[in-house]
Amino acid sequence: MTKAWFKPKRYGWGWFPISIEGWLFTGLFALFIYLWAQFTNMASSQKNIMLFMIGLLVMIIISIPFFNSKSTEKAKWRWG
Repeated sequence: MTKAWFKPKRYGWGWFPISIEGWLFTGLFALFIYLWAQFTNMASSQKNIMLFMIGLLVMIIISIPFFNSKSTEKAKWRWG
C-alpha cells in the first residue's frame, strides 16, 4: 500500500485527511460541491433543490471507495 491520505475518525464513521494529498482532495471535493450548488441555483425552485441533492449524493457515493482505498483502514463505526 502506498502512503495513506486519510485516517479513520476516532468516533463515528468516516475519515479525515492526514497528508497534503488528502487535504487537496478534500478541498477539491468541497469546491465541486460549491460549484454544483452554484450551477443548480439558477432559479431557486423545488426542482433545483432535488437536482442538487441527487448530484451531491452521487458525488458522495463515487468518493467513498476512493476514501476507503486511500485510508489506513476500511470504514466501520467506531466508539473510541
